[in-house]
Amino acid sequence: MIAITTGVIFFLVGAFFLQALRKIPADPPHKGVRTIWGKRIDGMFVDEGWGFFPLFPWWHGYVITDITKKNIDLEPQKVRTPDEAELAIPVSITFTPDGEKLIEYFNSGSENGVKTILTDIIKENLREWAIAKDEGPQTYKEAMASQEEATAILLKAILGDMLKPIPSSIPTPILLKYFNKPQRKPTESQEEDWGKNWEKVTEKLDREFPDPKILEDLKTAVEERREEIRNARRGNGKYQKPQLGIVLNRLNLGEIKPIGKLAEAMELKVKEERERQAEIVELNHVAERIEALKKLGFLNEQALEIIQTERGKVTKNISESKWNVSAETRAMIEKISPEIVTKIFERRT
Repeated sequence: MIAITTGVIFFLVGAFFLQALRKIPADPPHKGVRTIWGKRIDGMFVDEGWGFFPLFPWWHGYVITDITKKNIDLEPQKVRTPDEAELAIPVSITFTPDGEKLIEYFNSGSENGVKTILTDIIKENLREWAIAKDEGPQTYKEAMASQEEATAILLKAILGDMLKPIPSSIPTPILLKYFNKPQRKPTESQEEDWGKNWEKVTEKLDREFPDPKILEDLKTAVEERREEIRNARRGNGKYQKPQLGIVLNRLNLGEIKPIGKLAEAMELKVKEERERQAEIVELNHVAERIEALKKLGFLNEQALEIIQTERGKVTKNISESKWNVSAETRAMIEKISPEIVTKIFERRT
C-alpha cells in the first residue's frame, strides 16, 4: 500500500513538472512576458528555450512575440509644396520589438498596430513639412533636394523627447545647412529670412549664444543630430521608442519624385533637351564633313548636296533617255566623220 501511494505521488509530481515545462521558440528568436492567473506581469520576461510554468496556462503562462526586425516599405507618400507641385516620397522604416518594453509593444497592437501608428505619424508629418512656410521647402526643386531635412523632421516626430534637444529657436534643417562642412548655400526662398550667406542666422546666433563655449555646444548638438540621421538612414540606429515598445533601427527616404502634370512637363522638357543635344551633335558632324569635302575640291553647295544625299535628306534621280533610230539614219550618222561632229559641237558652244 505504501509503495502504491509513493508511486502515485511520484507520478503526480512528475506530471506536474512535465506539464509545467514549456519551450519558447528560438528560430526565429522570441521573447515574452510571464502571466499569473492570466495577468501580464511587467518585468517578468521569458526568453527563448525551456521555462517552468506551473499549471500552464491557468496559474503561470506567457505572451510571446518574435523579436526579429520588422520592415515597412510605405507606398510613396503624396505631398504638395507651396508652389502647388505634387511629389511622391517613398519611405522605408525598420524597427525591433524592445525586449524590455514588451507590454507597451503588446498594448500598441504588436507588429501590425505599431506599423499603423508609424505610418500615420510619417504621413502627417511629411504633409506638414512639405507645405510649411518655415521649415519646409518652398518649391518642388527644393523638396527634391531635401532628403536629409525631411529625414530630420520625421526622426524628431517619431522619437520626440528621446532625441537630444537642440537648444535654439532656429529650425534644425537650417542649422544642419549652416554648420555643414562645406557650408551649404541657402535656397532662394530661404535667402529672404536667413540672408544670402546666412548673415541673419549668424546675427541670431550671436544674440542667443554670446558665450563662444555655449555656441560650440550648440554646434556639437547639431553634429550629433546629423550623425543620428546618418545612422538612421544606414540602418544602424538604436533609438528607443518606449511608448510603442520598439527600437527604431532605420528610417530612410527614397528619391523624391514629381507626379501628375509636373512629372509630364519635366519628362517633356528632358525629352526636348535630349533632342536638342542630338541635333547639335548631328550639325557638328555635318560641318566636319563639309570641311572634309571642301578640302577635296568640292564647293559648299556640292558638299552639302552630297551629305544630304548620304543622309537621305534629299534624293537624286538619274534619268536615262533612249531613242529609236532607223537603220537608214544610223548608216548616215556612221558616215559622218569625227571632225565634222567636233565642228558641229564647237559651233554650238
